[in-house]
Amino acid sequence: MARTKSPSQNDHEYYIWEDYLADGGKEAVFGTAPAEVAAGRVRFDAGVKITSPVADVFRMAMPVKLSGKTLTDNLLTYAQWALICSNKLKTLMERIGVDNIDWYPLVLDNEATGAQVNGYFIGNIVGTVDCVDWSKAVIDDDEAFFGRLWIDPARAKGHRMFRLAGYEHHVVVDRTVKEAVERESISGLAVRPANGYRDEGFEGEDEDEDAE
Repeated sequence: MARTKSPSQNDHEYYIWEDYLADGGKEAVFGTAPAEVAAGRVRFDAGVKITSPVADVFRMAMPVKLSGKTLTDNLLTYAQWALICSNKLKTLMERIGVDNIDWYPLVLDNEATGAQVNGYFIGNIVGTVDCVDWSKAVIDDDEAFFGRLWIDPARAKGHRMFRLAGYEHHVVVDRTVKEAVERESISGLAVRPANGYRDEGFEGEDEDEDAE
């Protein structure tokens, strides 16, 4: 694989919001999507505002036994079909001024025990930003996975949290959001530098390129 220059500290102004399973003994459960999402009647991953009527409360099945453990603040979802956040994380986003997330109450049904967990929300991030710097980014032949993502800060400027246009499964946040979730010890979440980020599914080779 060709070698490339690593991003410098100054390059790290934007970050990828990534679900994280192993987190201090807490459980970041991978739940079954609500019926409305599974049937395609509602989408929370397109970066657009939902204008059609939806349920007052969504329900999501959790096919695991919690065994008395505490759930993480950010729960696992497949391909980031939505944010699944605790009230703590929702409140933090509101407090730091992230105002482009529409929140929907969620009840988690534990199929193993019959218990219900409240205090979680589905977050719909409203807004996509076309800000990939293609002079530095590397993507596979199918244009599905990044070997190296790179954000153009001029086009991303002013956006605190957004989905990446054309690659909406990538949720991007700025430094202030990163520092807030780290300061508040938000669990179930890894916030990784966007510049130089490599998708797990990427199977190609990086190209020679000076990234400054």
